[in-house]
Amino acid sequence: MGREIVRQESPSRPGEQSRLWFSKDIIDILEDDKGSDKIEIIMLRLLKEVKEEQEDVQWDGNAFKRMNNLQILVIENARFSRGPSYLPNSLRVLTWHGYPDSSLPANFNAKKLAILDLSMSFFTLDKQHMKKLKCLTEMNLSGCQLLEQLPDMSGAPMLKRLLLDDCKNLVEVHDSVGFLGKLEYLSAKSCKSLRTLPHAFNLPSLEYLSLERCENLDSFPEISAKMENMKKLVLCFSGIKELPFSIGNLVGLEYLDLNECYELSGLPTSSLMLPKIQVFWAAGCERIKQLDKGRDQEQQTQDSIRRIEASFKFCSFTNEFFSTLFPYLHYVSDLLLDFSNIKMLPTSINACQSLIRLSLNGCKELREIRGLPPNIEILSALNCTSMTSRSKAILLSRTLHEGGGRNFVVPGSSIPYWFNHCTRGPSLSFWFHKELPSITICVVGDMGSHEDYPKFRLSINDSDPHGFSFMGIREAAPINHVYLSDLRLDRYDREDGWNHAEVSYCTKWWPSEVNIKWMGIHVQEQHTSLIDFRFTSQVLPVSRGRVLTTSQRRAYLKYFYEDGQTDEYTKIYKVGIQPFVLSNGEKGKEQTSWRKVQKG
Repeated sequence: MGREIVRQESPSRPGEQSRLWFSKDIIDILEDDKGSDKIEIIMLRLLKEVKEEQEDVQWDGNAFKRMNNLQILVIENARFSRGPSYLPNSLRVLTWHGYPDSSLPANFNAKKLAILDLSMSFFTLDKQHMKKLKCLTEMNLSGCQLLEQLPDMSGAPMLKRLLLDDCKNLVEVHDSVGFLGKLEYLSAKSCKSLRTLPHAFNLPSLEYLSLERCENLDSFPEISAKMENMKKLVLCFSGIKELPFSIGNLVGLEYLDLNECYELSGLPTSSLMLPKIQVFWAAGCERIKQLDKGRDQEQQTQDSIRRIEASFKFCSFTNEFFSTLFPYLHYVSDLLLDFSNIKMLPTSINACQSLIRLSLNGCKELREIRGLPPNIEILSALNCTSMTSRSKAILLSRTLHEGGGRNFVVPGSSIPYWFNHCTRGPSLSFWFHKELPSITICVVGDMGSHEDYPKFRLSINDSDPHGFSFMGIREAAPINHVYLSDLRLDRYDREDGWNHAEVSYCTKWWPSEVNIKWMGIHVQEQHTSLIDFRFTSQVLPVSRGRVLTTSQRRAYLKYFYEDGQTDEYTKIYKVGIQPFVLSNGEKGKEQTSWRKVQKG
């Protein structure tokens, strides 16, 4: 509607209109030189499909001479036979994707220009014009394949955004860029020839910096002063060999991405002590061998409320490096070590007091567990095929899980001995009186190659089921594993007497390759009285799962000797059946009681 109103200003003479949007009108004006000083805005935007079919705009480059009041010129997806010979000095916005020349007209005074976007063009940015860009706030030269050097930018003191992505032949960025006080956003992704950056950065306004996939860039500038506004630094897939210790001056940094920096040989400890960091990724940094402790640095206070993730996936560190690294991660809540060559969890990981989630998936060399973070809630050790029986027993110990609140997965094929009840197959039932008890569910099986959270559901008195999953554990698991998780509900429908509950695996969401062999349940006795809990009932139908006999349970204890190692501290003293008494005095059905006593 608005465009049509403007067009009615001079329907028969588009060159007399203040704003031009219609491509046919614009092309006619440029080719026939029909412009006027009434034109303030030109927006020629063609679809990419039209660009391929359309012929070049045939013009002499002088069409803008009459447009002395032109302020906004936007040209996208249009081909021109040549570049402009003249541009009006009134321009504030110049966006010309595929600009058909290597430089701006010599007689163009860009003193009013605020936005310059000549991406995907042959532009090279000469020094002469850079001296005149006093009002420039944004410059986008992404995809300018002839650009080899970014010249002195001190003539653009108001610059806030600088984009140089995919400039394949860009080799050097001038030192002056490191001292642009207003610069907020700097991106030079995939500049594969880039070798030289400013020797130092003092960019108090900078919020975002990306040097992703700059393969030949081997050094990073010194941070000469504290930069409180810097939030995100992306260096992944770059050729950087080392980071300066002064990176600790990025005191506002929240996100640091070093993934796949194959040449990176060490980490300054200052990078691990940034006070506002939330994401620290260094996956695939295979050559990191040491921590650079540099000069003494004041310990930064971390916000304990925030979730902070650190990733060292696919890293090849020595045991000594891991032992040294963990104390510096005391503030981290989520630590990802998947597919690394870690051979043991050292006692130094006990210093990670904020750690909630630890992912060790695919760590096939991991054998020993010597320490565990005190507040760990989620631990995933999928496909850790070298883990010893003693280490598995530590991760599945009753002492660790009795308080509840944990989701663990460990290689194995048996329910832990301390579980009250177990059945074959993908479901089990129980009955409870009064409140739903605090219980831990165990699932043993082969989840196949499907990568998703293992899911199960709880139905009470045949009501609509509630869905649950082993949160934080999401990976293909083609061998048998033991999954442990708490089962709790805030709201549910219950009856005054005994309530029947059934837990079953959600097979409808899983392919046929998934094979659930066992399910087990443990009642957390500190929260629940066994008087109000039973596994069989004379009134309600029994669980679909099959309760094991004593001989089957005795054979089941092979769980502790899967890799041929024995537990020198404990032995199975007795496996038996023990009755329990219900609240009405009636002797209940059999309940398994397993006892484990110390030798001697």
